[in-house]
Amino acid sequence: MRIPFFVSTQQVSRLIAITHEWEGTPFSPHGALKGAGVDCVNYPALVYQELGFLPDYKFPPYTMDGGAHLAKSAVIEWVEASGKFDLVSGAPQPGDLLLFKVGRNVEHHCGLLIQSNVFTHCLFRRAVCVDAFTGWRRQFTRAYRPMMEEA
Repeated sequence: MRIPFFVSTQQVSRLIAITHEWEGTPFSPHGALKGAGVDCVNYPALVYQELGFLPDYKFPPYTMDGGAHLAKSAVIEWVEASGKFDLVSGAPQPGDLLLFKVGRNVEHHCGLLIQSNVFTHCLFRRAVCVDAFTGWRRQFTRAYRPMMEEA
């Protein structure tokens, strides 16, 4: 049986603490190093890795402008192929992976919900930051919940 990875307040507290450690890390295309550089795709994966949810991950090749010209989202394809996430049908909860349509065509930006109306993400040409989810509601398209096998 599968259950959500973030089932306890301790896990959510760890999530918040780890995301705060990443704050200010500058945007760097394909970057994956806390404090040095990261992009919006690697950032959530690395946080999940620090929390023990994703022991290893490898995204398919992607470009920074994929949202402007691709017909399908590489992020959605990877998330769904991983088998580690469930599409959220109701309101997102802390720990969920949020996807946003920032380009013209497909979801190409992602972040992590850390509180009911607060999420963290890495903005193109900026840095990892915390934002109000309501400010991004128009671009939001879907959320995926990290799932694990019940012990």
